Amino acid sequence: MRKKFLNQAVLSAVRHNSKSKIRPPPPASSPDVIRVTNNIAHLGRPKEGPKPRQLLSLPPFPGHPLPGRKSTSAEHVTAISWLKYYFDDIPPPLIQSHFNKCLRFDVIPSGTLYPNADEIEYLRRLVKYKARFLLASDSAILVLNKPPKLPVKGNLSVHNSMDALAAAALTYDYEEGPKLVHRLDRESSGLLLMGRSRESISYLQWLFNEGRKAESLSKDWNDACEAMYQRYWALVIGLPKQKEGLICAPLTKVLLNDGKTERVILAHNSGLEAAQEAITEYRVLGPTINGCSWIELRPHTRRKHQLRVHCAEALGTPIVGDYKYGWFVHKRWKQMPRVDVEPRTGDPYKLRRPEGLDVQKGSVLSKVPLLHLHCREMVLPNIAKFIELHKQQLGGYRVNPEHDSKPDVLRFVAPMPSHMKISWNLMSSYLV
Repeated sequence: MRKKFLNQAVLSAVRHNSKSKIRPPPPASSPDVIRVTNNIAHLGRPKEGPKPRQLLSLPPFPGHPLPGRKSTSAEHVTAISWLKYYFDDIPPPLIQSHFNKCLRFDVIPSGTLYPNADEIEYLRRLVKYKARFLLASDSAILVLNKPPKLPVKGNLSVHNSMDALAAAALTYDYEEGPKLVHRLDRESSGLLLMGRSRESISYLQWLFNEGRKAESLSKDWNDACEAMYQRYWALVIGLPKQKEGLICAPLTKVLLNDGKTERVILAHNSGLEAAQEAITEYRVLGPTINGCSWIELRPHTRRKHQLRVHCAEALGTPIVGDYKYGWFVHKRWKQMPRVDVEPRTGDPYKLRRPEGLDVQKGSVLSKVPLLHLHCREMVLPNIAKFIELHKQQLGGYRVNPEHDSKPDVLRFVAPMPSHMKISWNLMSSYLV
């Protein structure tokens, strides 16, 4: 039998008072911890048993100095100071206790985005399947195929965006991540350009500016700029009166619902003086099938919602899935019936679906179709080559490039998203 040894103080207490009991010391009070519930951080008692949830990632850093701070530069904002500012209702000592000493004074670089726990898996999937979005790249630009329903630009309330995901997955060995030079609507899809360096960003922003013809670098550059264009494919409800034409209808913005909602309308219908010139070239691609037609759009100006408003109000044929500018037409929307037999042979017909897709969600077979607007083709100058030539000229080199009859341009084509592919295949099956 194993003996139990007691120290002298305990033994003396037992001898003098047989009723005395040895009690363990009272448990130390557990300090409050930062608890996260429904993405809201607050103070709370630690959970018994499993380890309580902790704040594992920082909110997105806006990249500018914090309000009310003496520091005039955002480059000196540390992670702990940003967290103290973001959660101002939590005592600073408690926040500081969650940081290692070696990390308390680490600086957050301006423009850095920190994904939360829900986005980490999405970022990993983007890195794994980035070839699906990345169509082409060189030393100056990245060409992406934007999926529908993904915003181009992120903010404090929108974390999953093309610019944030590209910065996380497509930076490579560059000091800074790629930057946006133009926009696409959230619901639309297709070609999206991003600049990889300061020089290329400056060139691209100048290209997408309406006043780009005011400057001139060289004859080759001017020829390449003149050859630049974008082409969209859209499925519209109805059929334009003319098979092709040019829409010259200025646009203006109006505020609705006490300024909470912004809407773009035709300027001549509003009576407002503030208007922007908007020109769109269009061409009908095929016959009308079940009340819908495929058309090609080529914008000569780049206004917000230009193509959607021109289709809905100027042509009277709103784009399928555009509930903002074609709501009344969509109230009478009837999903397209499925084709069971080939029109010519009568053989059983099997719908050609995109690879790996088993449902028709968002297509014309759906009761609530997605927006059928896709930036399919883009032609622009060879930015990388012109930047190199410009650097040689600044360095004192005499450059005499051989003038070619064709402009030095790059052409890109983006495949349609899955819901538009299904609509295209289904409508093609009706053609005899």
